[in-house]
Amino acid sequence: QRRGQYPEPSGSPGMGRAAKHQVGEANPGHHKEWAAAPRAVVLWGGEYSQPPNRRDWLGNAAGLSPPVPGPALLWDGSTKGPVSRWLPLRAAGERRDRHGIRGVLGPWGTPPAGGGSLPVSPFASFTIRIRHTPTPKLYNPGAPGDADYNISALVTIATKTFLRYDKLRALIASIRRFYPTVTIIIADDSQHPEPVGGPHIEQYFMPFGKGWFAGRNLAISQVTTKYVLWVDDDFIFTPRTRVEKLVDVLEKTSLDLVGGGVREITGVTTTYRQKISVQAGGEEGDCLQTRQGYHHLLEGFPGCVVTDGVVNFFLAHTAKVLEVGFDPRLSRVAHLEFFIDGLGVLHVGSCADVVVDHASKLKLPWQKSESERQYAKFRYPTSGDSSVKYGLFYFKNRFKCMTSN
Repeated sequence: QRRGQYPEPSGSPGMGRAAKHQVGEANPGHHKEWAAAPRAVVLWGGEYSQPPNRRDWLGNAAGLSPPVPGPALLWDGSTKGPVSRWLPLRAAGERRDRHGIRGVLGPWGTPPAGGGSLPVSPFASFTIRIRHTPTPKLYNPGAPGDADYNISALVTIATKTFLRYDKLRALIASIRRFYPTVTIIIADDSQHPEPVGGPHIEQYFMPFGKGWFAGRNLAISQVTTKYVLWVDDDFIFTPRTRVEKLVDVLEKTSLDLVGGGVREITGVTTTYRQKISVQAGGEEGDCLQTRQGYHHLLEGFPGCVVTDGVVNFFLAHTAKVLEVGFDPRLSRVAHLEFFIDGLGVLHVGSCADVVVDHASKLKLPWQKSESERQYAKFRYPTSGDSSVKYGLFYFKNRFKCMTSN
């Protein structure tokens, strides 16, 4: 652009004059014009209030004429996203950037490939975070042996139990038929806890009736493998409970969590696929929308889809589950709340062909044991529990309304 063609941004006295000087007088007397290649954006920084002298300019790596002042981040609109995620905070030579980004030059109105729009002003403000590089967190995959994956090295099975030791022992027996050396972690808040022994079993006791989500937090906090498989204590593993398939999905896609199906005694299999969205509202809050279904098929994995919420049988990256966490104030009935808290954090999928059985709940009243009768007293929420749940939605998640089908 020729000198003097940029208007002064509103609310920024003097900025327009600076912009004219920066754009038109990069090297006074030598370059009279700034010519940018089509669909190119230049962000420059450094300690310069004006563009540096010619000897400090960087090379013409992006085909711009004249070369851009350093340091600079170049974005070419023909590519997907910026050339680099990070702003180079070093100027040419030994100079260091102390003042951040100074200006933006580019074809206004040409949006980045990832969406959004460019400012109409030649100046923009940026937030620069200075931080340590995160340290790596690696997991031992173990020796694969004859299989593609060493499930015992990659996966820990976690569950929460309360009073139902007969169900829990049946679950463990079914797991051992197919995965004899996988670690099983149990969180137990029973009033009179019973030790559940056996190799590769860890049982952690909690205060009586501490609750469902608190138990999930405890169990998963003890997982040291890359993945955690969550199961209820009344599930039964069968030949269709192929954990290897779920591991393969997470290893080969960007998903953080993938659910399976739960088969009831009636023969019906539930995947509980939910699409969750939040409609922006005003000062009083937003509106939560949940719908049954999924977004699209998962490429390369027939029978699998991408969704937002799944059933209580899922494999997940341990670190991602810990990042979201389970709100311990939800003590009796809670599930979808975890996926609501994970919205925008968890990338979720579901595979209907990996199935676990649900132990039968069909018993006549006189056939129920004392522990089962005690369990029924705590299983279903009271009005107070519902108040806590909706209170969290309103105050913690800032929802003023909810819709679902």
